[in-house]
Amino acid sequence: MSDTYISREQFVALLSDKAAALLSLAQLVTSRPEYAAKQSPGSWTRPLLGDFHAQAARVEELVDAYGARRNLTWRRLRTCVAGIKLFSDVGYKLLHIRLFAPKYRLAPVTPDFSSATESAVGFACRMVHAFSLRLMAQAQELSLPLTLPASSRDTFAETLPSGSLPDDCDRESLRSVEETVVYLATAVLNAVEEGGFLRVQQSEKVQYQSLVPEVINEEDIRRLEDTFHGLQARYDTYVADTNLESVDSDLPVLRGHITVVYHLLEIATSLCHFYERHLSARASAAAAGSSGTLIDPAETLQVLVEYAIRFAEIYTEKTKELCRGMLGRYSVPGSVEVPIPRYRGFHVRPTTLIARIVRHYGAEVRMRLDDEAYDASIPLDLFRANEKLNAEKRREMTSEAVQLLADEPLAEGRSNEELVRAVARRLFEQQKLILYDRALSLEGVSISPELPPEQCVVECLQKLLNAGKIDLELEVMVRFEGDRRVLMDIALLAEQNYGEDDFGNNLALPPELAYLRSGR
Repeated sequence: MSDTYISREQFVALLSDKAAALLSLAQLVTSRPEYAAKQSPGSWTRPLLGDFHAQAARVEELVDAYGARRNLTWRRLRTCVAGIKLFSDVGYKLLHIRLFAPKYRLAPVTPDFSSATESAVGFACRMVHAFSLRLMAQAQELSLPLTLPASSRDTFAETLPSGSLPDDCDRESLRSVEETVVYLATAVLNAVEEGGFLRVQQSEKVQYQSLVPEVINEEDIRRLEDTFHGLQARYDTYVADTNLESVDSDLPVLRGHITVVYHLLEIATSLCHFYERHLSARASAAAAGSSGTLIDPAETLQVLVEYAIRFAEIYTEKTKELCRGMLGRYSVPGSVEVPIPRYRGFHVRPTTLIARIVRHYGAEVRMRLDDEAYDASIPLDLFRANEKLNAEKRREMTSEAVQLLADEPLAEGRSNEELVRAVARRLFEQQKLILYDRALSLEGVSISPELPPEQCVVECLQKLLNAGKIDLELEVMVRFEGDRRVLMDIALLAEQNYGEDDFGNNLALPPELAYLRSGR
């Protein structure tokens, strides 16, 4: 584009040609009463909305190329075109869901998804109709010709006969399909955790404005939308049309749930984009000639939260149940040996993270220490292992302290308090003891001057161990048994010292364990 300005007459002539098809569609839906019906959007079809979207996209691209967004004369028309483009796309996707939902084999849910979809279709079509009315008014104001041949309603009819083509292609027999199903199920579970923002509380719609963009925003929704689109693509590439899909009835159900979540997130992305860009308090204050009087922000938020977000969350939870069942069927049992956590053994953080991994996959995993088994999905059960570990620490620490006192004359000329510190520091120098309190404060540890030195040292060291001021590193391995996919994540967590350093400070977890950050 050149830096010179185009004249109004030139631009009107250009749009009279390039926007003719869009104006013809707007004329069709604004001149026929059936398209304005609030409760029955049946006259709106995918061919009509698809054509609306295509023509609006062409006009929007053209007016944007000439700077209409920053021009007082043309920005209102540009807003109408953008509204038609967005809501025709949303409406098309909703009609797609309505048409194909029966083939997705979706689990029954409450509230009823079908009636909620119908209500959302009505909203989207009303918005296209409202923007079309505003577009016609803007076209008249800007001297764009309206004596156009109106499109025929019959052109956009969508009468589809029932039935389908015969399924007569050979099924592929792939040895790696089971591995792909496990990968896919795992990826879905991770995506569900990534979409934690979907779990918003349904409340009065007036309160939904506080959710955008702090809790719900276009960036997060679009990222999750891309994730589910990738899951759908992976299924279609590696699982669809295989022998396994024909014998496992849950697989097409999984595909249907992934697909409906993807489409719901597409709709949520568009609605959130429109609200953030045009309807939020910030956007409305900045945009002259906005669509604030044309669209009710509360209604837009209601469709966003109560339809798109709500049902995306409901179906992700249903998908999670499916995936956990599949992991149980397709998982490969195994075992892995890992060292115990260096900092204070199986205390709150490591046991919580291990249990979260196990619950994430819905698997059954056991931890074995010597001859005892622990349920790895229950932090308190894992915490019990510390009883055995601490008993071993006390025995070893007592043995080391007694041996040190026998080898070195540390007790000579020292009070019992001084002796305790001397023994602790000497064992620390020999790397047999960990000091979390380098000053080794004995506050709260009663020391009797009458006790024999050796007994005093042993008792005080055990009290310091119980108080968490000192520790002993044991070279002890535990064995986890269960699904190999779960065990891989536990082994990875152990490699990261269970998410903490030697002094109990939190360490960043690797990307493969990002789902643990959600806290669920």
